[in-house]
Amino acid sequence: NTTIKTWLIPLEKGYHARIHKVKLSQEYIVVEGGYSIGVTTDGYKEYGNKVVYGDYISEISVFTDVKTSRNIERSQPGMHILAPQNLYPVYRTDVLPVGEYIFTSLVYFATDGVVEEKPTVKIKENVIKITQNGKIRTVEI
Repeated sequence: NTTIKTWLIPLEKGYHARIHKVKLSQEYIVVEGGYSIGVTTDGYKEYGNKVVYGDYISEISVFTDVKTSRNIERSQPGMHILAPQNLYPVYRTDVLPVGEYIFTSLVYFATDGVVEEKPTVKIKENVIKITQNGKIRTVEI
């Protein structure tokens, strides 16, 4: 009876937004993350909530009313056959009670080693506004 509705919004300069409307029918810990790095080795460096593989950079930012922590976590078994020990950025909640939650995250990926300026995210009730380079994307959930 738990449901998750997801919107994936492609943005510019290495960003995309993920919006999740989550209705929990029991207590859960919510963990979300991932990347689109085409790495073929386990060589990496960690910088705060960023993972850097050579010139490949990935990070995740989260916008929600729920207390979260940002971590770097190892891939699940079988997730990446060529780099089984790789890491990726995630956010994790404490145990959440039954209820409805909205999570919006910006996921960043770059291949040139340059981190672009983050878009801004504003959440007001069930409307999420994402602004980047003067362009506004509005999602009503």
